[in-house]
Amino acid sequence: MSSTTTPPLQGRPLIYGEVLFDIFPGEKKVLGGAPFNVAWHLQAFGLAPQFISRVGSDGRGEKVVGAMKTWGMDRSNL
Repeated sequence: MSSTTTPPLQGRPLIYGEVLFDIFPGEKKVLGGAPFNVAWHLQAFGLAPQFISRVGSDGRGEKVVGAMKTWGMDRSNL
């Protein structure tokens, strides 16, 4: 019986998807979107993910960019 080994992960995680605001009654806004949440958590673990998405050039888009900057996330693919 032969054994197969999987090489260790190389590079940084690549995540492609949405970033959005969940808006709740009373106008409470929470930054989210499943792909963004994954990228944010990977950043917290020190894995420096590459998050690929798009945001508008409006106030909400600026808040996304600002949050990513605050958390030290790479914004080059946004």
